[in-house]
Amino acid sequence: MNYTFLRLIKQDSIAFSKDGKKACFNTGLQTINEKDIYATFFRNNEAETRNQPDWTFYAFADSYSDRLKDFSPLPNIATYIEGSNRFSL
Repeated sequence: MNYTFLRLIKQDSIAFSKDGKKACFNTGLQTINEKDIYATFFRNNEAETRNQPDWTFYAFADSYSDRLKDFSPLPNIATYIEGSNRFSL
């Protein structure tokens, strides 16, 4: 999950709510019903005064959850192959 998150940061694929207080990313995982699973977070407004992280995990949510209503469009999954190498024999 950590490496997926780091890859999504590089690909600018973290979604933020319009007010900037919530964030989510596509984990690349799916439910047994093939719905994408997203990790959601909220901004910790007391982070600096309490010496805590800027963002706090909220919940995992599938692509039909109301928890994702603030994110449109939903972010894509991470990609790892950027081009194809063709070999000729």
